[in-house]
Amino acid sequence: MNTVRLHSPAELVALLPYTIGFRPRRSVVLVGLRDRVLGVVQRIDTTDDPGLTGQVCEVLVTNLQRDGCQAAVIVGYEDRAGEAAALSSALETAVTAAGLRVADQVVVQDGRVRRRGEPFADAVTVPPDHRVPAVATFVALGHSPAASRETLASRVRPADTPLRAAVARAITQRGRGGARGPRAAAAVGWWARYLDWTAYPAGGGVAVSAVEMARLIVSLRDRRMRDLVIAWLCPGCPPMRLLDSHLVAMATATFRAAAAPEDPEIRGWLTERLCVLVDHCPDSDAPAVLSVLAAFAWYEGRGALAGIAVERALEIDPDYRLARLLDRMVRYGIRSRSDAVGGGESGGESGGPLDGAPLAG
Repeated sequence: MNTVRLHSPAELVALLPYTIGFRPRRSVVLVGLRDRVLGVVQRIDTTDDPGLTGQVCEVLVTNLQRDGCQAAVIVGYEDRAGEAAALSSALETAVTAAGLRVADQVVVQDGRVRRRGEPFADAVTVPPDHRVPAVATFVALGHSPAASRETLASRVRPADTPLRAAVARAITQRGRGGARGPRAAAAVGWWARYLDWTAYPAGGGVAVSAVEMARLIVSLRDRRMRDLVIAWLCPGCPPMRLLDSHLVAMATATFRAAAAPEDPEIRGWLTERLCVLVDHCPDSDAPAVLSVLAAFAWYEGRGALAGIAVERALEIDPDYRLARLLDRMVRYGIRSRSDAVGGGESGGESGGPLDGAPLAG
């Protein structure tokens, strides 16, 4: 990732929606700093249960330490003056108690930013996105934050359409099979075609039939196939050498490339392809599809989307083990690019909405 250079708190505030994935409000964002490099970025609602504040602060600060941060910036988003003050103060106490430095504290209200403790009259307007070089890079790549967390969450909610009903019928007709036996080679081919970015304009959609979607969704019932798709999307997480050698050999011979390209436009298109499956997947099969989306989003540093996908997966099946592992990774800020996603499985942690994004500066 290119170096992100910020020259003021207002420029940091302009950047944060792009790192979080949506425009925050009524929340506090804790931005980790490693020397002069942005580290893990975490957000917590100010409307959460005040009784959990101590536990939340402990988790957020632990994530800073795990990420190697020496300092942090605390950004409070308020609809009305003072509503982020208590959580910001608790975070300041927790950060300093851990031996870390609070580099700055700012408050954002009505599109203006000021340092905490300063009067609103001293606030400055957050600059337009195109005027901030660090943000202009995201804009040039076609990235745009969602208007709110609720808007982002709508991307992983099922579509109420005839096509979704047709997918459900097609899945029922396919029975309880997965991608084992003779179907494995076919499943690899289906995924290779579905994720082939060269067949369609990058960033564009393409019509997919109910039968095609049903095949892809059912194939993820086999954990070996699910992990293969994740490994292709997220190189090294898990490493291909840990996967079924026959599936890997078939994928090597079938997929357009050994791994998903690093081109941001193509990877954005791949995200949309996964969201299409999520939109039309029956709840009974949704945890696997949501977990693939969450793993890819977390690998890409899109912590809010990853967290939202995991939340829905666990709403449907609280015992789905990969979703529980991903939930733990999101909550504790574990960087997926250095930690295998599909290989191990572990229990998650409970708590309020917390969005984290591993951000390389």
